[in-house]
Amino acid sequence: MSSVGLVFDEISARMQKARLAFAKLSHLWRRRDTRLSIKGRVYNAAVRSVLPFGCKTWPLRLEDTRSQMS
Repeated sequence: MSSVGLVFDEISARMQKARLAFAKLSHLWRRRDTRLSIKGRVYNAAVRSVLPFGCKTWPLRLEDTRSQMS
């Protein structure tokens, strides 16, 4: 397998982990008594931080990122 395939797999795995982190916090997202600013901070810390973990070592091409977004 090429390094591009491995990177694609890693990106897919990271996206899945971010989705799982988001889903685990569904109780927080539904709460109406929690301020949106707090929800945003939790989202940034618990969900968005999962996605790019280790990305500095990924040899990405523009085609790879486009295929992940579609």
